[in-house]
Amino acid sequence: MENISKEIESKDIKMKNFFEIVKIVIYSTIGIIIFFIPVTVDNQTKTILHHIAYRLQVNYRGLLQLCTIIYITIGIIKSLLVNHKSNLKKIYSYFSIFSIFIVINIFYDKYSIVLLDDNISLILEETILNLITLLPLSAIFITFILDFGLLDIVEAYCHKSMKKLFNLSGKSVLNIIMYIFNDYFCGYFMTNLLYKKGRIRQREACTILLNFSIASISISNYISEELNLNKINFFILSIFILFLVNTILCRMYPINKKKKSYYIKTSYKESYFKNDKLINSIKKHIQNKEDINVFKSIIRNFEESIHIIISVIPNLVLIMYLGNIIINNMDIVYNLKFIFSYILEILRFNNIDEISRFLINGFLNDVIAIDILNKNIGYTSKLLIGIICVLKCTSITTNILYLQITNIPINKIEFLASYILRIILILLISYIIFYLYNIYTI
Repeated sequence: MENISKEIESKDIKMKNFFEIVKIVIYSTIGIIIFFIPVTVDNQTKTILHHIAYRLQVNYRGLLQLCTIIYITIGIIKSLLVNHKSNLKKIYSYFSIFSIFIVINIFYDKYSIVLLDDNISLILEETILNLITLLPLSAIFITFILDFGLLDIVEAYCHKSMKKLFNLSGKSVLNIIMYIFNDYFCGYFMTNLLYKKGRIRQREACTILLNFSIASISISNYISEELNLNKINFFILSIFILFLVNTILCRMYPINKKKKSYYIKTSYKESYFKNDKLINSIKKHIQNKEDINVFKSIIRNFEESIHIIISVIPNLVLIMYLGNIIINNMDIVYNLKFIFSYILEILRFNNIDEISRFLINGFLNDVIAIDILNKNIGYTSKLLIGIICVLKCTSITTNILYLQITNIPINKIEFLASYILRIILILLISYIIFYLYNIYTI
């Protein structure tokens, strides 16, 4: 009887493991297809996530606009009810009411808002609509990426190389390609979730946010088309410089000052398998898996995405509005250009004024900086600007804005220091590449 009981128990374990493997395959496949597989629909090649977001924006634009105004209103009320310690934050909370009128003007064109360019209005409208569609959609489906074994499988295959190159765990590859294939905010959302769940260390979260939140494929395509660049050369050169720059910056300030500890303690442990990586990674997931209800996880992530939208949109609107005023003030931009003009002069780049102005404007927003750029400059200067735009990883309207609602400890000084160091390294490496290319072609 005892042998029969053990046989039954063994069969139950095997059957349970079989169903777990089926779940890994099905759920991971859903996540990969939704986030990372480009599909062509109506002559547009995008991920399924982007196709769904696009259809929502086309078919339910009025509803999305109404939701945006509701979100802004809730965000402002929430901000006004908070007992701010700083008088400046109190003043800003009251000033944020102005963001409602700006958005109404953009959506319905009923009111005239001074000092807001038409191009900025269009960029702001598109940014808001992308935010309120892509972020909730990614929150709905991201549980298939994070919770059902895909992280463990990717970590098993990529851990060794990622650790040597960038001091990151192998699972970070999924987060990086989330930025590349989707959107800034989808990537930030995933980074923060990984950190909050104790899957990546503080240093890793800061590294990803500062060094790998690169422009998505859609933005990169936009940049190459706007600047009339050869896409293949542009992408290859960008990837090569990305590896070199990040290999260095991952070992410098402010990354090297961050803790190697997790946000919370869990049973999760990093692991590297020399043999049978797939089998061992699946076994690891089954042994350490949590009892996760898919629907509860989806609802929880969706709620968090709405909380982020409510907090982010009023700030985004005001930053874009105030940034537009600053950009149009040539004295302010001229006085800030010296930060990069000196090194551009040393390296003997052409079009120094245009590149310096782009670097200042790009710190606010990439699309705005490209939109107001003088496109009649030399090809090398445009190629350099395109590379910087893809790789600079930092702007006020993206990760600095998102910082306020994350648990990731990066302050604004560290963002600024990282941005300046990053630009200097990109300029130096680009100069060497261009110099060697000119010698070779002579």
